[in-house]
Amino acid sequence: MALVLSKMMAPQSLPLLARVLRWSCLMAALVAAGILLPEVTADSGAAAVALLGVPVAVSALSVIVTELVSGAGRVTTWVSAFVLVAWVLLLGLGIGFAFAPAALLQLAASVMASSRGRVAGSA
Repeated sequence: MALVLSKMMAPQSLPLLARVLRWSCLMAALVAAGILLPEVTADSGAAAVALLGVPVAVSALSVIVTELVSGAGRVTTWVSAFVLVAWVLLLGLGIGFAFAPAALLQLAASVMASSRGRVAGSA
C-alpha cells in the first residue's frame, strides 16, 4: 500500500511523509512500551528495560539520525525497519505483537524514503 501511495503522490511530498511516518513510529513504540511497562516489569523485572527499550531506542535513533544527518534517511530508516520487524517476530508470541504498528509504520517510512528517486525518474 505504501508503494502505491508513493507512486500517486508528488515526489516533493515523499520526504515529508516519510518524516511523519518515522515520528508516528516513535509515538507508537512509546505508547506500546508505556502500556506494557507495568505488566512486563512485574513479570521480568530489570529485563523490561531491554524488552521495551529496544523498539523505542531504534525508533528514536531513526528519527534523530535522519533529522541531524542529511542523506542518511534511506539507510537509517531501512535498518530501523529491519530491526523492528525482527524484534516483533522474535517476541511475537509475547509482547512483540504490541510493537507491530510501530514496525509497520517504519516499513512504510522506509518505502517512502526509498521511492523518492524512482518516482522522480518515472514522472
